[in-house]
Amino acid sequence: MDRVDGFLAGLPGGMDEYGVEAATAQFKRIAGRVAPTAWDNGTPCDITVREVVDHVVAGNIFAVRLLAGASAADATAGLDIDHLGDDPLSALATSCQSQLDAFAAADQTRLLHHPSRDISFETFVRFRMGELVVHA
Repeated sequence: MDRVDGFLAGLPGGMDEYGVEAATAQFKRIAGRVAPTAWDNGTPCDITVREVVDHVVAGNIFAVRLLAGASAADATAGLDIDHLGDDPLSALATSCQSQLDAFAAADQTRLLHHPSRDISFETFVRFRMGELVVHA
């Protein structure tokens, strides 16, 4: 079941300040409309639809790891494989829910060891929000 409200409710301004749940739901809606024959179509990013969705799924997996306290190296390990398998929409849904759960359970005061630099929880929320919006 999708959670579409209440995520990050403890942050100043609540969830509406960030919109990650709404962006997640919108990305899933758009991906859900992809015809079975269109997954190999090109995108403005010069990669296929499948590759864009896989990129987002990999980002979700990365987020779960980072929010659990992983180092940058551990969080990015193995992300260069196909995460979609034979059921891209199921893989997407699972990774989206895992990311939302990880954000909800995360220690919001802990610095995250992002590959670019150590960043705050709030900054990382914005990074993921941007990723979902840009790729939708």
